[in-house]
Amino acid sequence: MDIHEKHETDLTRAERRQLEKEKLQSMDWKHKLGYIWDYYKPQIFGVIAIFAAIWFGFSWYENSKYETIMYAAVTDGYMNEDESEQMNREYKEFIGDQEKYHRVSIDTTVAIGSEDSQARYNATMKLNTIVAAGAVDVVIGSKEHVKDFVTQGAAENLSEVLSEEMQETYQDHIVDDKLFDLTGSTKIGNPLHVTADPVYLVILNIGERRNMPQNFWNI
Repeated sequence: MDIHEKHETDLTRAERRQLEKEKLQSMDWKHKLGYIWDYYKPQIFGVIAIFAAIWFGFSWYENSKYETIMYAAVTDGYMNEDESEQMNREYKEFIGDQEKYHRVSIDTTVAIGSEDSQARYNATMKLNTIVAAGAVDVVIGSKEHVKDFVTQGAAENLSEVLSEEMQETYQDHIVDDKLFDLTGSTKIGNPLHVTADPVYLVILNIGERRNMPQNFWNI
């Protein structure tokens, strides 16, 4: 019997494929795309889901290899990808770290000075949360923002983390023993594009990597 005269339930898989092929050949491109989309939508989404799962799985696996050797939270600043990569590379070169999967995280998403009150609240809550969790080693921003950590007793005394030689070299930048003025720093202050002027840095005494930040402004 001619497959065109058969009932759909009596068709074999090969015959169904043959009929679909003939139907597609009789359509223009616009109708072909519409037919394929309507008929194969579940399969298309299934393929997309598989590729998405593979991509996310690979990304997660790659990111899981990285270890943050220093985390700096920057209030009201921004940094493009090239500047971030350059600062990360120069810091690692300075401390002699050649490990491929070590990285310096520069977080410029803390928009405490935003004109939007909700954005300010969210940024403040984020900063306080990650600091309390011990994830932040350095905070960079206006004196108003970094001074809070001094008041709370969370800022390291620079005389305890800097060598005498470094203290002498940077004596004009050390303010109230715990703040470091980044004015004139072309490798840190400028690339961070912080809206405040001057910009200060504090090393936190509650982080897990307290031995790393003291080299930050040397890059």
